Amino acid sequence: MTDYHTFSHGEMLERVRALEGAVEELRDRNRRVEREKAWETSLTRRMLLVVLTYGITALVFWKIAVPSPLSDALIPSTGYIISTLTVPWAKQAWLARRYQQ
Repeated sequence: MTDYHTFSHGEMLERVRALEGAVEELRDRNRRVEREKAWETSLTRRMLLVVLTYGITALVFWKIAVPSPLSDALIPSTGYIISTLTVPWAKQAWLARRYQQ
């Protein structure tokens, strides 16, 4: 354990400033993580992925001459939508079991 009485006033101020800097770095990191989490769970991201999945799948199906590429491309897009609805529920269940105390 450190005896704080042995530090001079200047040393103590330097330590406080270092701690304040570390706290601010943590706050900045938390803000970044919160923004990234907001994007990961956003409806905009989900819809963008649905549209991209549908478009790319339809294009591939068209290129390989699937008889109805536009309607068949709905299958993976629908699967993605269903997965976004079930994955959060499954994650919560997993976390509850894994970290129950």
